[in-house]
Amino acid sequence: MSKTRFTTLLFLVLSASFLFLPSFRQALETLPASWGAGGDEQWYATWLERRGELGPEVLEGWVRTAEQRRDSTILAFAALHLQSQAERKHLADEAVALDPQLTWLYCHLQLGDPEDHNFSIPEWPARLQSWDPGNAISYLIEAQAISLRRRSQHGPSIMTPAYLDALANETEWRDLMSKAFAAPRYDSYITRRFELERRVLRQHGLDRPAVVLLAVAAYPIPDLTNVRDYADLLQEKLAAERGRTGREEEARGYYWTVAHFGERVQLGSATEIERLMAASLRAKAYDRLLPLLRHRGEADEAATVEFASRQAHQSMTADRLDAQSRPASSSFWTARMTRLFMKLTVLFASFTLLCLVYVGARRWAHGQTEGWLGRFLTRGLDYAPALLFFACLGLFITYAPFAEAFSHSTSPNGVWQALGPLWFSLNSHFGSSNSAALRNPLLAYFACAAGAGLAVVAVWALLLRREPA
Repeated sequence: MSKTRFTTLLFLVLSASFLFLPSFRQALETLPASWGAGGDEQWYATWLERRGELGPEVLEGWVRTAEQRRDSTILAFAALHLQSQAERKHLADEAVALDPQLTWLYCHLQLGDPEDHNFSIPEWPARLQSWDPGNAISYLIEAQAISLRRRSQHGPSIMTPAYLDALANETEWRDLMSKAFAAPRYDSYITRRFELERRVLRQHGLDRPAVVLLAVAAYPIPDLTNVRDYADLLQEKLAAERGRTGREEEARGYYWTVAHFGERVQLGSATEIERLMAASLRAKAYDRLLPLLRHRGEADEAATVEFASRQAHQSMTADRLDAQSRPASSSFWTARMTRLFMKLTVLFASFTLLCLVYVGARRWAHGQTEGWLGRFLTRGLDYAPALLFFACLGLFITYAPFAEAFSHSTSPNGVWQALGPLWFSLNSHFGSSNSAALRNPLLAYFACAAGAGLAVVAVWALLLRREPA
């Protein structure tokens, strides 16, 4: 065997050896999956179904075994992921009957398909209220169904005096929202769902980033427009009317109602969008409270509210600042390099395979004349495996921090919030908003290289001219 062929074989073996590393296999699966998701629950379900991992047949098989073993966890998992509404309702009732601590399922089932009014089960909010009294989420679910029906009839909400008057006349909706804003706690049960799904996925060997990240992207939250409408009704209409008639104490009560609800959402939030909603509620309420407190001479209370207002405004701008600073972060650039090495790995693997097929086929066709393309492929086999090895090495090294973060979040005692940096860094849907503003760092290199090349050519030309003829 020639030295060149030995080197080719060595790099092929070294490249194939990366497939034995779990984190490398994770990268090969996670990156293509994250490119297409964009937070689309239907895309997530279709992707898993096509892979044959969490399709209807697989879940139905799990359900049959779980019913025999009376496994409420598997039944709850299937209820969250099956497409048939009748099956989801049946399995949820069965899981809750076996384990009442799974009553939170009703919240996510109803929030998961908010546009389908036929899947609004009237008794579910009542069961949630009975099981978890004091949680605002059950009232928000019930009020959301009314709000969606209103929007389907009258279109999207526009904050005008006429629209606020219409909201004030919806007594049933106002009563439910009043109970939600007065409830002592807020919990959307997202952490409970993640812990359940993590346990089931680990049990079946599916606790991989591509599966877990796409599942997290499909987690539902209450309708934020509904919350905003009620907060605006309290502040823009009811509190404003009280203020104009001199009933400042009542007006202040409305502002505090909104502010305290925002504080409870802040404490119970599990997602970034919930925290942003809480910050918006608090900021608007505090800004309206400040003039009243100062007018009444309550200096200490005004100072406290002013500090809380600034803190809330900082939270509101944190997302924008994060988007602006993300291109300068090491994790963002590591993710970009990971995607680059992923593409190079696919490119060089495909080219190496093409060269191998050609060289192998040529050995069977003796005496055939080799054209320029054949010579290119034959010669390419000497270099493609080395390029493939270095692409695989780059992918393995750049993906290593993300693999480590994922292992921490999916361990039995890990927290699901650790998935956030991994998802936002690898998912091109979220990274695309920053990509347009990025300057290509290689432009400066090409300019310097071109300048240096021209200088070398010029010096060489001068030296040739000085040589004697």
